Amino acid sequence: MAIELYTIGVPFFFLLAIIYGALEMAGVFKHKGVKIILATAIAAISVTNSALVEGINFYLPYTAGFFIVVFFLRFIQKGFKSEKHDWTLIAIAAGLALLIFVQQGEAFRTLLDRGPLGYDNMIILIAIVFILLMAWASYKKEK
Repeated sequence: MAIELYTIGVPFFFLLAIIYGALEMAGVFKHKGVKIILATAIAAISVTNSALVEGINFYLPYTAGFFIVVFFLRFIQKGFKSEKHDWTLIAIAAGLALLIFVQQGEAFRTLLDRGPLGYDNMIILIAIVFILLMAWASYKKEK
């Protein structure tokens, strides 16, 4: 039962969300009921194709990681785009980025070792940028 939910249910809901979002953004239909029925029908028909389901199951972790990065960047962008910058929000987002980077640091080691600075120097540079960002954010907050 759990295997079928993962192999069929997750791709179904993924396709449902993507198709419904596309119909919502396109604005072709005015009623949300029509959009959800159409999205459900297309998703249900799509999950009958085993090659599509295997492809979705293979690429879904990468897609989820991509969306997490995009939402995180959009979250940071909101702090810069508002009339009055929310420096606390920006500092928290930068802190979370640093925390994720430190947590997954070994995964980035091979990538950063190929760069001009190397892994250790890049970690120091990122920490310095984070400390300067925190100092600047606290300075801006006082004004």
